[in-house]
Amino acid sequence: MLHQRRALPTQCRNNVGLVSIRARRVQRVLATAQPTAAPSSAGDGKGGVGYLATPFTTGRVAAQDQDDILELKHLRNYLTPRDSPFVPGNNKGGGFVGDRDKVRLHTVEYESPDSAGAFCADGMATVGDEDSCILLPEWAIRCGPRKTIYHDPHQVCAAVVTCGGLCPGLNDVVAGIVNKLTDYGVPEGRILGIKYGFRGFYDPTSKPVTLTKGSVDGIQLQGGTILGTSRGGANVKEIVKRIDLWGLNMVFVVGGNG
Repeated sequence: MLHQRRALPTQCRNNVGLVSIRARRVQRVLATAQPTAAPSSAGDGKGGVGYLATPFTTGRVAAQDQDDILELKHLRNYLTPRDSPFVPGNNKGGGFVGDRDKVRLHTVEYESPDSAGAFCADGMATVGDEDSCILLPEWAIRCGPRKTIYHDPHQVCAAVVTCGGLCPGLNDVVAGIVNKLTDYGVPEGRILGIKYGFRGFYDPTSKPVTLTKGSVDGIQLQGGTILGTSRGGANVKEIVKRIDLWGLNMVFVVGGNG
């Protein structure tokens, strides 16, 4: 089967070799990496799923706190740290979030077991099933701008795709991503919009568009998504081919049920 090679901004295509080398290096790291701590789980006492602690630690939180913190896997230990471009001026006067900042997840105190939501007081109810809970830890790592970043904005070639059904705010998110990437120093022409959901990666009739601050200015006043969307079409093998072919090293997926 022949795959059509659609034209893309030259800046992104020139990064293909570099991105492919880095991708293979990351794959080797993930294949050989050993968990720094054994995963632990806590049942909810109601036959629920329970919370599974991540086996990869960030190295940013005190060891005694790790069992009580909801964290995501990451590759920080294998990437090159650098100062945020916003360090001069202290993030325009707004400051930065500390790596040890935490947000409490359990914030509601229920009057009685009959109060709405009390059946899952220490967790998050699963969708469509009020008899089971996913037990959550007490804390989550706070999000926000850090003094240290782990990518070179000048080498970024990013893509944004909206998937699934329409919902309010999709254009807000697209504009926010484009504006923030540009503020960090990603060169103009290196942010692509994938048309009509995941299938836009490989549908020859849906050519990606270049997104700039100018092209997303005011789109928050429009309904839907300027990129279009669709359900299904998540052919992972074909999507990965295009990510590699186009030299993408950041992909922002907005929405669900793609």
